Amino acid sequence: MDRCARLNNVGASHLANGMYSDAIDSFTGSLRIVKSALSVLATEKHVLHMNGPSLPSQHSGVMQEQNVCPVIFTRDSIAAYGGAMAKPPSFVDRDKAALVRGLYVSPLFLSESVDYARYETTVEASVAVMFNLALAHHLNSLLHRLHGHKDHEMSNHSQRTPGVSTLGQATALYELAYTVHMQEDVELSVEFTMAIINNLGHTHRLMGDKEKADQCFRHLLSTILFVRSYGGGQSCDNGRLPDIFVYSVSHLILRETAAAAA
Repeated sequence: MDRCARLNNVGASHLANGMYSDAIDSFTGSLRIVKSALSVLATEKHVLHMNGPSLPSQHSGVMQEQNVCPVIFTRDSIAAYGGAMAKPPSFVDRDKAALVRGLYVSPLFLSESVDYARYETTVEASVAVMFNLALAHHLNSLLHRLHGHKDHEMSNHSQRTPGVSTLGQATALYELAYTVHMQEDVELSVEFTMAIINNLGHTHRLMGDKEKADQCFRHLLSTILFVRSYGGGQSCDNGRLPDIFVYSVSHLILRETAAAAA
């Protein structure tokens, strides 16, 4: 699993520097490792459950380590691996930047000093890697759209699923990351959870599914209102929600304001 974290972090650096194909390769390798580890850990977890609970001292030590060193790092950690990132370099000028407006583009880094022997920790890491791989496909799709390529003509990666567009892969990975997060009850920051919902809405909108896009953005809006009402923003980087989330739901806010005024 150390290699999984390293591959993910290399991919995150590639992503931050606009090297999307290299990022996809790194994240795919990282995801392959984490899936293999989860298969083994899930079996061990089942055996432990059948034989009774493990020793409390083993769990307490890991939990103390988790409190000191989180599994997932966001924007504040990017400088340690490859410099600060505002927008991917491929989209820096004003017209091109419109393509990523409202999109959460910060890759997620994994701690290389956490004990990944715990099933729960490895599941948390898997969600981050899936999000990163989705984001790499997402940005790669936007880059090719910018250059006038059709989605099915995009990069001929060996890891691409035949017949599935790059944007379609991004959508499927965002959905899987969110499903695993919910079903496995993975403890993620408010910002990361909102990032998944935000970007999923973005892909649905690009694919022309307005109903699913609005469903995501309505969920995002309700989360924003909850966070602002109850102070959950402290779970985000720098204690505040990124402005992109508000931008993404601004059309819903305007729509509701207009309806109320009518």
